Amino acid sequence: MKRRVLLACVAVLVLAGSAGTSRPSAGPIHGKLRVGAGTVYSRNWSGYAASGTTFTDVKGSWTQPTADCSSVKHRKVTIAAFWSGLDGYNSRTVEQTGTEADCVGATPLYFAWYEFYPAGLVVLDSSTYPVSPGDTLSAEVSQDGTTVTASLTDSTQGWTHSASTSAARLDFSSAEWITEAPSHSLTNFGSVSFSSANASDASNTSKAISFWSNDEITLVNHPGNATVRADPGNLTSGGTAFTIDWLHS
Repeated sequence: MKRRVLLACVAVLVLAGSAGTSRPSAGPIHGKLRVGAGTVYSRNWSGYAASGTTFTDVKGSWTQPTADCSSVKHRKVTIAAFWSGLDGYNSRTVEQTGTEADCVGATPLYFAWYEFYPAGLVVLDSSTYPVSPGDTLSAEVSQDGTTVTASLTDSTQGWTHSASTSAARLDFSSAEWITEAPSHSLTNFGSVSFSSANASDASNTSKAISFWSNDEITLVNHPGNATVRADPGNLTSGGTAFTIDWLHS
C-alpha cells in the first residue's frame, strides 16, 4: 500500500513537471527462469538481452505507446517502462534510460527518465523534456572504462538529454532492449516496436541483437505460474527489431 501511495504522489509531481523527481527504482531482472534455449521468463522484464562479452555501447529506438487507462480503477497505479541499457541481466547494477506510459486511475502519464541503479531512478522535467504518444525515442548507453553515459532523444519533440556517472566497479556484462513492469500492475500499452537495436564491445561496433548471444524474455506473473503479461516477437530487420505485445496487467 505504501508503494502504491508513493507512486501516486510521484505521478502527480511528474504531471506537474517537477524537475529531478524520483520514484522507486526498478533495478535488475527479477525471477529470471530459463525455460528453453534462448528463452527466459521474468517477473519484470520483456524484450531481449544480449550477453557473453563486455559491452561498450547499446542503442535502441521505439515509438512511444499510448497508455490505455480506461479500465484502471480509481487511485490504482499501473506502469510500463520502455528502455535500453547495460547491465542488470547478470549483475546487480543497471545503467539505463527510457520513457514510461503510466496510469493513475483513468489519467495517463508520459515521461522520460534515466537510472544508474542502485542510485535512484530520476524523472526528467516534463516541461523541458515532454513525451507524448507517437513520439520517436532513441536511447544510447555507452562506457569508455571511466565514465558511463545514458542519452535519450525525442526526435518528435526535438530534445536530447544525457547523464553520466563513474564506470568503476560496473560489469557491462549485458545489453538490453526492454519493456518493464516495475510494480505489480503493467499498463495496457497495446504494443511497442523496438528498432535500430544494436550493441558494441571492444572488438565489434554496432552489431544487431542477433549477432550476440541473446535471450528472448517473456514477462509473466510468476515464473512457476506463467500467465504471460508481455510477449516479445521474433527478431526482424536483420536482427535489429522486434515488437512486444501487452497481454495482461
